[in-house]
Amino acid sequence: YSDDVFPDIPQGKIGVFVGSHRKWGQKQTDALDRFCATNNAVVFCDHTSAYKGKYRVLYSLVASQDALQVDMNNLDLLIHIGEISGEYGCLRKLTAKNVWRVNEDGEMRDFFRRLEYVFEMPEQVFFEHYAQKGTKAFDEYLLRCQAMYQKLYNAVPELPFSNLWIAKQIAMKLPENSVLHLGILNSLRSWNFFEVPTSVSAYSNVGGFGIDGGVSSLIGASWVDKKRIYFGVFGDLAFFYDMNVLGNRHVGNNVRLLLINNGAGVEFKNYNHLGALFGDEADKYIAAAGHYGNKSRNLVRHYAEDLGFEYLSAGNKDEFLQVYESFLTPAYTPKPILFEIFTDTKDESDALKLIRCQIVNLNPNKKAWEGEIITVWNKYTGTVRKFVPFGEKTVEGYHVPQIIYNVLKERKYLSISTKRDPKTGELTVKTQWVPEFSLTVLPQLTKEQLAELAAAQKASGSIPVSDGFTD
Repeated sequence: YSDDVFPDIPQGKIGVFVGSHRKWGQKQTDALDRFCATNNAVVFCDHTSAYKGKYRVLYSLVASQDALQVDMNNLDLLIHIGEISGEYGCLRKLTAKNVWRVNEDGEMRDFFRRLEYVFEMPEQVFFEHYAQKGTKAFDEYLLRCQAMYQKLYNAVPELPFSNLWIAKQIAMKLPENSVLHLGILNSLRSWNFFEVPTSVSAYSNVGGFGIDGGVSSLIGASWVDKKRIYFGVFGDLAFFYDMNVLGNRHVGNNVRLLLINNGAGVEFKNYNHLGALFGDEADKYIAAAGHYGNKSRNLVRHYAEDLGFEYLSAGNKDEFLQVYESFLTPAYTPKPILFEIFTDTKDESDALKLIRCQIVNLNPNKKAWEGEIITVWNKYTGTVRKFVPFGEKTVEGYHVPQIIYNVLKERKYLSISTKRDPKTGELTVKTQWVPEFSLTVLPQLTKEQLAELAAAQKASGSIPVSDGFTD
């Protein structure tokens, strides 16, 4: 390739978006790292991207925030490599003035609707060329993306008992050098919010984009290297559709299968899916609820144990915390393990959803209180605890989990008032239970409101200017 056929790389924010990708060699990783180092670029990944270099950014947590618009999402150049991706957050939120596609097949793939050039060449050749053209730059863009991710991660509230909550608990606790297979789509999305150890390889059947064959892929892969532990996380529909593979006599003791059984296709019940508009009717016509024993506590147990699996189960956070370490043990167990988790579709959806509201304390006995720690428990979520401010601090809206909002809405206090009869002078006391809080649910912030809020926060010093909010 001669230099005169390579266009000049533009100035500004540069990102590399990696779809599902084969295993990276060290020379490929080094070439991409050098490109990023000389062009102040970052690599937007999900778990199927396979890239583990310095400039990896697991961006789903940032890109999936419905009400958050940051200038980090707006690039001058986005370089697209890899294949199909299930990282819908990035596909929705990342915008670029121009997109360059790099792939040896030379095919046009314009996912971002901004395709300018197609480079029919190996990725390593492309990145080595442009690394030579750049100069050593400060990793400012990388640091901003990492800081935003950490800021949002730290702000994640206590989640209901769900695939999301489980991913947050154990993603970084997977044994070193293990392999992770994720089902389409709720499992992939949930786990893309949280990092796994660098030595863990992750895969998902994004090429098919459905429930076909995920468990079979896990079992087949586990035969390739008996010295590694293979974990799989699948919803109930994907599991039952592909459960026959567990009867294969070659299934080894290096298999650990996590089954999230919510009794339906939760993807179609999530608050941000069109299927949710149909309410309970979605169960009958869209979400395929009620099949396969309708969350039977015995069906999978008997099936797994009869096929020689060790069976574990949990129906709430406390039960999960009692047994999950046995599932994650890096030691090889005598049998493969199937860990069945019983969740609720509503809790799965609520884990993705927060309520933005104004909270006014009406209880005079708490007049001096700036806020209160609210603690909730139910069999699905376990214990959820969050500090909730009152009054002025919620004027712009404060986000609370649905489960805590429900408690605030129901809370009452005993109001005691007295009245003296002007004629007799007799004093009467009146008591009644009245709402403790006045709650006003607010709509999600618009882009303009977010910009105004960000400007006000910068001016007050409540957030650093370098956080990347739109000016």
